[in-house]
Amino acid sequence: MLWSRRSLHLFFYQPITERPTDSKGTDLTDLMVSIQSEDEFSQLRGTGITWVDMKDPSHGALQPTPSSVWNSVGRHPGYRLSVALGELVDAPQSNLEEIPSAISFVKIGLSKVDQIADWETRWLNWCESLSPHFKPVVVAYADHRHCGAPAPQDLLTLAAKAPIGGFLIDTYDKSRGSVFSHVDAAEITAWLTTARAKRLTTVLGGSLLQENVALALECRPDVIAVRGAVTEGARSASINQQRVIELLQQVHGGPHQGA
Repeated sequence: MLWSRRSLHLFFYQPITERPTDSKGTDLTDLMVSIQSEDEFSQLRGTGITWVDMKDPSHGALQPTPSSVWNSVGRHPGYRLSVALGELVDAPQSNLEEIPSAISFVKIGLSKVDQIADWETRWLNWCESLSPHFKPVVVAYADHRHCGAPAPQDLLTLAAKAPIGGFLIDTYDKSRGSVFSHVDAAEITAWLTTARAKRLTTVLGGSLLQENVALALECRPDVIAVRGAVTEGARSASINQQRVIELLQQVHGGPHQGA
Protein backbone atom coordinates (compact mmCIF):
# COMPACT_ATOMS: atom_id res chain seq x y z
CA MET A 1 0.00 0.00 0.00
CA LEU A 2 1.33 3.44 -0.94
CA TRP A 3 0.95 6.32 1.48
CA SER A 4 0.94 9.99 0.47
CA ARG A 5 2.24 12.56 2.94
CA ARG A 6 -1.34 13.82 3.35
CA SER A 7 -2.79 10.39 4.11
CA LEU A 8 0.11 9.59 6.44
CA HIS A 9 -0.45 12.83 8.35
CA LEU A 10 -4.12 12.01 8.86
CA PHE A 11 -3.32 8.43 9.87
CA PHE A 12 -0.62 9.37 12.35
CA TYR A 13 -2.70 11.80 14.36
CA GLN A 14 -4.90 10.08 16.86
CA PRO A 15 -6.52 12.27 19.52
CA ILE A 16 -5.66 11.41 23.10
CA THR A 17 -8.40 9.23 24.58
CA GLU A 18 -9.26 8.41 28.15
CA ARG A 19 -7.33 11.38 29.50
CA PRO A 20 -7.53 12.09 33.23
CA THR A 21 -10.30 14.52 34.14
CA ASP A 22 -11.22 16.62 37.13
CA SER A 23 -14.50 16.38 39.06
CA LYS A 24 -16.24 18.39 36.33
CA GLY A 25 -15.03 16.07 33.58
CA THR A 26 -12.49 18.56 32.21
CA ASP A 27 -9.29 17.19 30.67
CA LEU A 28 -6.15 17.42 32.79
CA THR A 29 -2.49 17.48 31.84
CA ASP A 30 -1.01 14.00 32.28
CA LEU A 31 2.41 12.78 33.46
CA MET A 32 4.98 10.75 31.53
CA VAL A 33 7.92 9.07 33.29
CA SER A 34 11.11 8.03 31.49
CA ILE A 35 12.54 4.65 32.44
CA GLN A 36 15.73 2.83 31.55
CA SER A 37 14.96 -0.76 32.56
CA GLU A 38 12.30 -3.37 33.17
CA ASP A 39 12.88 -3.03 36.93
CA GLU A 40 12.06 0.67 36.74
CA PHE A 41 8.88 -0.07 34.82
CA SER A 42 7.82 -2.34 37.69
CA GLN A 43 8.05 0.72 39.97
CA LEU A 44 5.44 2.48 37.82
CA ARG A 45 2.86 -0.27 37.91
CA GLY A 46 -0.01 0.54 40.22
CA THR A 47 0.90 4.24 40.46
CA GLY A 48 -1.63 5.48 37.91
CA ILE A 49 1.02 6.34 35.31
CA THR A 50 -0.10 5.49 31.77
CA TRP A 51 2.52 7.39 29.74
CA VAL A 52 5.94 5.72 29.71
CA ASP A 53 9.06 6.78 27.82
CA MET A 54 12.13 4.57 27.38
CA LYS A 55 15.67 5.94 27.09
CA ASP A 56 19.14 5.56 28.61
CA PRO A 57 19.84 8.68 30.75
CA SER A 58 23.49 7.77 31.27
CA HIS A 59 24.41 8.33 27.62
CA GLY A 60 22.80 11.59 26.55
CA ALA A 61 19.40 13.20 26.17
CA LEU A 62 17.77 10.64 23.87
CA GLN A 63 19.91 7.53 23.79
CA PRO A 64 17.96 4.29 23.37
CA THR A 65 17.57 1.50 25.86
CA PRO A 66 18.10 -2.09 24.68
CA SER A 67 15.24 -3.41 22.57
CA SER A 68 14.64 -6.03 25.26
CA VAL A 69 13.25 -3.24 27.46
CA TRP A 70 10.83 -2.18 24.70
CA ASN A 71 9.63 -5.73 24.24
CA SER A 72 9.20 -6.40 27.95
CA VAL A 73 7.29 -3.19 28.64
CA GLY A 74 5.28 -3.56 25.46
CA ARG A 75 3.76 -6.80 26.72
CA HIS A 76 1.77 -4.85 29.31
CA PRO A 77 -1.46 -3.34 27.92
CA GLY A 78 -2.90 -0.01 28.96
CA TYR A 79 0.17 2.20 28.49
CA ARG A 80 1.05 4.87 25.94
CA LEU A 81 4.67 4.11 25.11
CA SER A 82 7.46 6.08 23.47
CA VAL A 83 11.08 5.28 22.70
CA ALA A 84 14.14 7.44 22.05
CA LEU A 85 16.43 6.46 19.18
CA GLY A 86 19.40 8.80 19.61
CA GLU A 87 20.38 11.84 17.54
CA LEU A 88 20.03 12.28 13.79
CA VAL A 89 23.67 13.35 13.48
CA ASP A 90 24.72 9.91 14.73
CA ALA A 91 22.07 8.15 12.63
CA PRO A 92 19.31 6.27 14.48
CA GLN A 93 20.91 4.01 17.07
CA SER A 94 18.45 1.14 16.69
CA ASN A 95 17.02 -0.94 13.88
CA LEU A 96 13.48 0.30 13.22
CA GLU A 97 12.39 -3.29 12.68
CA GLU A 98 13.16 -4.00 16.33
CA ILE A 99 10.48 -1.60 17.59
CA PRO A 100 7.48 -3.61 18.82
CA SER A 101 3.99 -2.67 17.68
CA ALA A 102 3.02 -1.71 21.24
CA ILE A 103 5.09 1.48 20.87
CA SER A 104 3.14 4.58 19.80
CA PHE A 105 5.71 7.39 19.64
CA VAL A 106 9.33 7.38 18.40
CA LYS A 107 11.83 10.23 18.44
CA ILE A 108 15.33 11.23 17.45
CA GLY A 109 17.07 14.41 18.52
CA LEU A 110 18.29 17.16 16.22
CA SER A 111 21.40 18.35 18.05
CA LYS A 112 24.40 19.33 15.90
CA VAL A 113 22.41 19.27 12.67
CA ASP A 114 23.97 22.64 11.89
CA GLN A 115 26.84 20.39 10.71
CA ILE A 116 24.59 18.59 8.20
CA ALA A 117 23.70 20.50 5.03
CA ASP A 118 20.74 18.26 4.15
CA TRP A 119 19.49 17.51 7.67
CA GLU A 120 15.90 18.50 6.83
CA THR A 121 15.75 15.98 4.00
CA ARG A 122 17.36 13.28 6.15
CA TRP A 123 14.93 13.90 9.00
CA LEU A 124 11.88 13.92 6.72
CA ASN A 125 13.07 10.69 5.09
CA TRP A 126 13.49 9.12 8.52
CA CYS A 127 9.95 10.12 9.50
CA GLU A 128 8.51 8.66 6.34
CA SER A 129 10.54 5.45 6.67
CA LEU A 130 8.58 4.47 9.77
CA SER A 131 5.65 2.12 9.70
CA PRO A 132 2.36 4.04 9.71
CA HIS A 133 1.75 2.51 13.15
CA PHE A 134 4.41 4.72 14.75
CA LYS A 135 4.09 8.45 15.30
CA PRO A 136 7.32 10.46 14.91
CA VAL A 137 7.84 13.20 17.49
CA VAL A 138 9.37 16.59 16.76
CA VAL A 139 12.04 17.14 19.43
CA ALA A 140 12.56 20.86 20.03
CA TYR A 141 15.54 21.56 22.25
CA ALA A 142 15.04 24.68 24.39
CA ASP A 143 18.85 24.98 24.56
CA HIS A 144 19.12 24.80 20.76
CA ARG A 145 21.62 27.64 20.61
CA HIS A 146 24.08 25.59 22.71
CA CYS A 147 23.70 22.31 20.84
CA GLY A 148 23.42 23.27 17.18
CA ALA A 149 19.74 22.33 16.91
CA PRO A 150 17.00 24.14 14.97
CA ALA A 151 14.87 26.72 16.76
CA PRO A 152 11.53 25.31 17.98
CA GLN A 153 9.50 27.73 15.88
CA ASP A 154 11.34 26.56 12.75
CA LEU A 155 10.57 22.94 13.61
CA LEU A 156 6.89 23.75 13.98
CA THR A 157 6.94 25.02 10.40
CA LEU A 158 8.83 21.95 9.20
CA ALA A 159 6.37 19.63 10.96
CA ALA A 160 3.76 20.42 8.32
CA LYS A 161 5.89 18.52 5.78
CA ALA A 162 6.04 15.24 7.71
CA PRO A 163 3.59 12.73 9.24
CA ILE A 164 4.21 13.97 12.78
CA GLY A 165 2.23 12.85 15.82
CA GLY A 166 3.82 14.77 18.68
CA PHE A 167 5.77 17.86 19.68
CA LEU A 168 8.24 17.59 22.58
CA ILE A 169 10.05 20.52 24.18
CA ASP A 170 13.18 19.14 25.85
CA THR A 171 16.74 20.06 26.81
CA TYR A 172 19.87 18.54 25.30
CA ASP A 173 22.42 19.40 27.99
CA LYS A 174 21.01 18.27 31.32
CA SER A 175 23.72 20.14 33.24
CA ARG A 176 22.40 23.55 32.15
CA GLY A 177 19.22 23.54 34.23
CA SER A 178 15.58 23.04 33.39
CA VAL A 179 13.79 24.12 30.24
CA PHE A 180 12.86 27.36 32.05
CA SER A 181 16.54 28.24 32.34
CA HIS A 182 16.57 28.70 28.57
CA VAL A 183 13.10 29.91 27.60
CA ASP A 184 10.40 31.71 29.53
CA ALA A 185 7.00 30.18 30.15
CA ALA A 186 5.18 32.57 27.81
CA GLU A 187 7.25 31.48 24.80
CA ILE A 188 6.89 27.80 25.70
CA THR A 189 3.12 28.27 25.96
CA ALA A 190 3.07 29.89 22.52
CA TRP A 191 4.97 26.96 20.97
CA LEU A 192 2.65 24.43 22.60
CA THR A 193 -0.42 26.34 21.45
CA THR A 194 0.87 26.37 17.86
CA ALA A 195 1.62 22.64 18.02
CA ARG A 196 -1.82 21.87 19.41
CA ALA A 197 -3.41 23.87 16.58
CA LYS A 198 -1.56 21.52 14.23
CA ARG A 199 -3.27 18.60 16.04
CA LEU A 200 -0.06 17.35 17.63
CA THR A 201 0.17 15.76 21.07
CA THR A 202 2.17 18.29 23.10
CA VAL A 203 4.77 17.22 25.67
CA LEU A 204 6.84 19.46 27.94
CA GLY A 205 10.01 18.00 29.45
CA GLY A 206 13.55 19.25 29.85
CA SER A 207 15.22 18.50 33.19
CA LEU A 208 12.05 19.31 35.11
CA LEU A 209 12.19 18.88 38.87
CA GLN A 210 9.31 18.94 41.32
CA GLU A 211 9.73 22.67 41.89
CA ASN A 212 9.27 23.29 38.14
CA VAL A 213 6.00 21.39 37.80
CA ALA A 214 3.65 24.23 38.81
CA LEU A 215 5.12 26.48 36.11
CA ALA A 216 5.06 23.62 33.60
CA LEU A 217 1.35 23.14 34.28
CA GLU A 218 0.72 26.81 33.55
CA CYS A 219 2.07 26.18 30.03
CA ARG A 220 -0.76 23.65 29.54
CA PRO A 221 0.91 20.81 27.64
CA ASP A 222 -1.01 17.60 27.07
CA VAL A 223 1.73 15.75 28.95
CA ILE A 224 4.57 16.70 31.31
CA ALA A 225 7.63 14.42 30.95
CA VAL A 226 10.02 13.82 33.84
CA ARG A 227 12.77 11.60 35.08
CA GLY A 228 15.01 13.42 37.56
CA ALA A 229 11.93 14.63 39.46
CA VAL A 230 11.06 11.06 40.46
CA THR A 231 14.45 9.38 40.94
CA GLU A 232 16.37 8.65 44.13
CA GLY A 233 18.74 11.51 43.33
CA ALA A 234 20.60 12.06 40.07
CA ARG A 235 18.89 11.65 36.71
CA SER A 236 20.60 8.30 36.24
CA ALA A 237 19.51 7.01 39.68
CA SER A 238 16.62 4.58 40.12
CA ILE A 239 12.94 5.53 40.01
CA ASN A 240 11.30 6.13 43.40
CA GLN A 241 7.72 4.87 43.37
CA GLN A 242 6.48 7.19 46.12
CA ARG A 243 7.83 10.24 44.30
CA VAL A 244 5.98 9.11 41.18
CA ILE A 245 2.72 8.87 43.09
CA GLU A 246 3.18 12.28 44.73
CA LEU A 247 4.12 14.00 41.47
CA LEU A 248 1.18 12.45 39.61
CA GLN A 249 -1.15 13.79 42.31
CA GLN A 250 0.42 17.23 41.93
CA VAL A 251 0.05 17.18 38.14
CA HIS A 252 -3.57 16.04 38.21
CA GLY A 253 -4.38 18.64 40.82
CA GLY A 254 -2.89 21.50 38.83
CA PRO A 255 -4.38 23.87 36.23
CA HIS A 256 -6.23 21.91 33.60
CA GLN A 257 -5.81 21.91 29.85
CA GLY A 258 -7.84 24.53 28.04
CA ALA A 259 -8.85 26.47 31.15
